[in-house]
Amino acid sequence: MRRINKVIILLFISVILISCGKKSYVVFDYNCNGDQSYECELKNNKLNCNVITPVCEGYRFKGWYSENDNPLDLKSNFKANEVIYAKWEKGGTVEPSSSEEPTSTIVTPGIIDTPSSSSEMPSSSRKETNSQEKPSSSSTPVNPPKPEETYTISFNLNGGTGGQTASISGVKYNNNLPSINQNKPVKPGYTFQGWYDSQNGGTQYYNSSNSPVRKYDKKGNITLYTHWTINTLSIEYNGNGGSWNSSNSTYGVNGSNTVIVKSTNQVYQKVLNYGEKLESSGLTDYNGSWFKWTRSGYTVESKKEYIIGSTVLDQAKVYSSIELSRYGGCDLSKTNCTITAKVNWKKLQDSGTLKIYYFGYGRYDSYLIQGNNTTIFIDGGTEYGGSYSLNLIKKLGVNKIDALIGSHLDNNHVDAHKYLIKNFSIGHVYYPDDPNTCITNKTCQGGSAANPTELAKLIKNNNIPMTVLKPSMNIKIGNITFDCVGPQTLYTTSQHYYASNYNSLNLILKFGNTKFYFAGDGIQETEILSKYGKETLKVDVFKYPHHGELVSGEAALSTDFVEVLSPRYVTIPNISNKLENKMNKFLNSIGAEIILTGVSRKNVLIESDGSNITVYKNYEIK
Repeated sequence: MRRINKVIILLFISVILISCGKKSYVVFDYNCNGDQSYECELKNNKLNCNVITPVCEGYRFKGWYSENDNPLDLKSNFKANEVIYAKWEKGGTVEPSSSEEPTSTIVTPGIIDTPSSSSEMPSSSRKETNSQEKPSSSSTPVNPPKPEETYTISFNLNGGTGGQTASISGVKYNNNLPSINQNKPVKPGYTFQGWYDSQNGGTQYYNSSNSPVRKYDKKGNITLYTHWTINTLSIEYNGNGGSWNSSNSTYGVNGSNTVIVKSTNQVYQKVLNYGEKLESSGLTDYNGSWFKWTRSGYTVESKKEYIIGSTVLDQAKVYSSIELSRYGGCDLSKTNCTITAKVNWKKLQDSGTLKIYYFGYGRYDSYLIQGNNTTIFIDGGTEYGGSYSLNLIKKLGVNKIDALIGSHLDNNHVDAHKYLIKNFSIGHVYYPDDPNTCITNKTCQGGSAANPTELAKLIKNNNIPMTVLKPSMNIKIGNITFDCVGPQTLYTTSQHYYASNYNSLNLILKFGNTKFYFAGDGIQETEILSKYGKETLKVDVFKYPHHGELVSGEAALSTDFVEVLSPRYVTIPNISNKLENKMNKFLNSIGAEIILTGVSRKNVLIESDGSNITVYKNYEIK
């Protein structure tokens, strides 16, 4: 304000000088909140006037000072147009030298050259100081006390609505901030954080409760902006009574979202922002590589794996955070939400225990499956293998084989069936190809490798029902279910040299929540992966094809295929591990245990109660 007054005064003097043309002056500024001032003529750079002691009510006059706040000697030299300021201190009023007039000091002896007409000094701005016209009495202040400057606060909702919108004027520097509308602004999906002096970042002036957090520290007007944080949805996964079987006990990442252990064995958490969607894989697999929850006597229905509130969710569906929050009874548009996704267990009928015996018969496939008074036998090897297997089967107290399954029609897999049919009661036989026509159709090798003609006659002569399994066929034998995932097509020997191997059955046995994959000597990887996803192919136990050995001229089983299966156990019917180094490393990386089932004629027993799997190595059948 002082600089503005100075500009005005100088402009005023310039006008005077132009009009006078000869004389020069200095200006005495009362500096008491007003334009009260007067001019003093200079002669030879000396003051040539009466200097009046000013009065400002409530203040004591300290003296005359330069613009740089230095005290002045009025007998010193001055420059034309210089402004001299009165300086004050609180504490009373200086009394003039007489009862009616302010004090005057003659600073230069002689005649005081005071302009006598308006032509010499503009009457509109010049204050006369001769003896005929004296300043006003000291009983009245020169000007009223100078008020403090005030400022205006404006408010910007920064995308929100409601709350404080009107500007507030009259705010003083270093004073307390005024109270504002206590209704919080709102913005769907965001939480109000307070008012700041910048749209992003800056200094906070009011907190999230609309309460001031500092004084007004600006010498000017300001605009305050709302700040927001996006609301988040925390999904807590809960085993809902299931048992924990995961090696991931600390943390991990699933897709694009962090999976955080919240409490041991039971709850994990995933965080989504308002409007964000779950990754394409949907809700985390309750029995996948991260969770592995199982519950004895219970299963989970496909595509109904989780329940939030009272809503059963499809695990594979892509949900938005907004949708999920509503299922949990929370409105994510207004606040942060935490919901619990519980595994949606369904109680199984008591199915007893499944037992699978892997007979230790060198590099031959030979498996007896028992469950709830149901007996199934797969392959067996040569005819001698049939004799060896029959001996073990009788030791187990079995009187009938409900189903005889041949993975393919090579002699070293199904010749054992001839011996079993001759010496045992067989309920049904299953093959991937018809033993009556496969040689004619060139879909099995023929010759010494596969000559199932005699086997076909025995089946017919003993009136045993036979089913040629086709892709996607499901067969249920007692309380045991098989899904046929291969072969997807029957190749001929002209298309594939090892056609019968390549035409092997690929069966997935399902018992409760546990699954076992039986591959013969080959897997049609490309065809199977193009038709089935991980939901179908993921298993607990995988019987490796072709005795764990490479077939001459054939590509090895890919790690991509085994990764889809993600087995916990891999069984190999052989006396030693002959897998490729690459496959061994991969199986180790996913934590799969390799079990050889042909060592020293030692048997392996794997049991399942529908939820949990137990392995007994070197199991002796007495």
